[in-house]
Order: sequence, then structure tokens, then C-alpha cells
Amino acid sequence: MKDFMFYLYYPFLKTLSFLPMRVLYLLADALYVVLYHIVSYRKKVVYYNLKLSFPEASENVITEIQKDFYSHLADLIVESVKSFSISKKEILGRIDFPTDFVFKDFGEQRSVLLLLGHCGNWEWAGLGSSAITPFKMHIVYHQLSNQKFDALMHATRSRFGAELSRMEETLRSMVRLKNIPTATCLVADQNPTPETAYWIDFLHRKTAFFKGPFKLAQKFDLPCYYVSNVKVSRGHYQLKPILISSKTHKMTEQELAKVYVELLEKDIKENPAHWLWSHRRWKHKYTPSLYESNVL
Repeated sequence: MKDFMFYLYYPFLKTLSFLPMRVLYLLADALYVVLYHIVSYRKKVVYYNLKLSFPEASENVITEIQKDFYSHLADLIVESVKSFSISKKEILGRIDFPTDFVFKDFGEQRSVLLLLGHCGNWEWAGLGSSAITPFKMHIVYHQLSNQKFDALMHATRSRFGAELSRMEETLRSMVRLKNIPTATCLVADQNPTPETAYWIDFLHRKTAFFKGPFKLAQKFDLPCYYVSNVKVSRGHYQLKPILISSKTHKMTEQELAKVYVELLEKDIKENPAHWLWSHRRWKHKYTPSLYESNVL
């Protein structure tokens, strides 16, 4: 059945991807109406997440953020479709990513670690950075359950030369690449297993975060950057690398994690509609008796 769905949807989506963005954004306007007003896609989840994250906000403010989020989500969907065929020239015109920040590290034959959140358009961030950078990009991704769709996304994300690794392969891949100056890029605000997570104050509640990215920074002594991903206008994003530490061996994993979370929270508060509120980010509840040893 899953293969049938792939063969049903893929030709349609591939054809759509060749439409100009101005047409795709007309489809996004219609999709917003469907997602928000008709099917109410995860509307309770979005409202709950926003209400607890901004307890001081009025109902009107929460509603406006919610509407803006669904409009942004519709844009993300059509932009993801466009990723199947977008040209290097067009993605370079839509992603502003200064690369001079890593030249010193690469000149010293040092790899770097780039940590993003689910802000802006993380798919285009990967495509744009691999298209614009003169160095090797290594993107870590979460494998999809459907093998054919996973293979499609792998091919799409690597179109401009990036090397991809599944999350469980990250350490092995980084060991293999350790002698090649590489920018390893991963989205670090996904939902981990609560027993193995750091629990950090984030948007007014204890939230679980993966330990892995910060362990990697320590293990390989990588200069570690948070990459702010801001939507400056429809279809245009600015990536701003912010140095967490150039000497990660002098910081603890916990200190690295806390700085990352603080920077992510700052971005979300400045552009609240552009984070992935439909994700069940807080499905795991903090239980002091179980997780207190991992609280930062």
C-alpha cells in the first residue's frame, strides 16, 4: 500500500515542482485555507503548544500567531515540493548564507558542526548551503518509514553535492570524514527518547533535547555554530551562523546544549510563527523522579 501511494503521488508532485514559485504560492494560499479552516490540521496541538509557550499572550495574539503559522506551513509544503527540481541558480537567489565564517577553520583543516532548529525552511537551508559552499556538506537526517519516499528525499537533499547520513550512522560517518574539512549540519530540536535526553528549560517548561549533537562536538572538538534561519520575505531566508564555541573541548556537553537552546528560544520569540508548532514536541512529560539527573 505504501508503494502504491508513492507511485500515485510522486509523478504528481514532481510535475508540480516545475511550476514557477508565484503559481505554487497561489496553491499555498489555497492550502492554508484547507489546513486551517477546513481540516483543522493539528489545530489543537498548535494551540496548546502556543498557549503554554506564550502564557502572557492574549487570545487574539495566539490566534494571529496560529494563523501566520499555518500560512507559513503551507509555504513550507509547496517549497518542499519545489525542492525536487529547483535549480542551483534559484536556490542561491532564495538563501542568504555567508560562508566566510568557516574559512579560518577550514584553512586550519578543522571541520565544523552546524546546529539548526525547525525554524524558517530547514529543507531549503540544507539545499542552499550545499549549493553555495565550496566545502563538503554533511547533512544528518531522520529516516522516513517509507523506503521509497526516504530514497526520494535522500536524492533531493543531496542534489547539490551534500553527503547525507541517517541519525544512527552519524558517528560512523564523522569518523570516516574526520580527515576531510567538513561542515556537519543537523536539526537539533527533534524529540528524543526521554530517558536518554537532557531536560532543559525551554519556552516555559522542561523540554527533552538530544545529547548526541553536543557529544559529537566534544568528541571531535568541533567549532560549534547555531544557525539562525529567518524568513525575511516569502520564499527568501537568511541563515546566520552564531558561534557557540570554537574550543568545544573547554566546555561541557551540558553547557553547549544550554547555549544552543537559549539561541533557539530567542529566534522563536522573535519570529514565533516560523517554528514547527504542529510537531508534538512536548509529548514526553518531565517526571522529576525519572529524569532529574539529566536536568540542566
